[in-house]
Amino acid sequence: MASNTHISRATKVEIGFEIFPSDNCAIEANRLAQSLDGVIQILPDPPVRRISVHFDPAKANISLILSALEPFGLNPRVVSVTTPVRVAG
Repeated sequence: MASNTHISRATKVEIGFEIFPSDNCAIEANRLAQSLDGVIQILPDPPVRRISVHFDPAKANISLILSALEPFGLNPRVVSVTTPVRVAG
């Protein structure tokens, strides 16, 4: 996760799922995505079956994030992309 600084060049991607992962799968997917270089913050929103991922586009990209989630059988898809965004640590 980011320190207490603002990252002004972050990109936010919202990823939706046909079926939101079970708690155990969500924890494992979250841990894997957090380990990717450039991922700053992940915010799950189970009621709408989405997660928001804030990342540094100089270090990571959407394809990399989706690839990290695919092995969990979550059927991830991009819902929206916003850039640049400010992320508080």
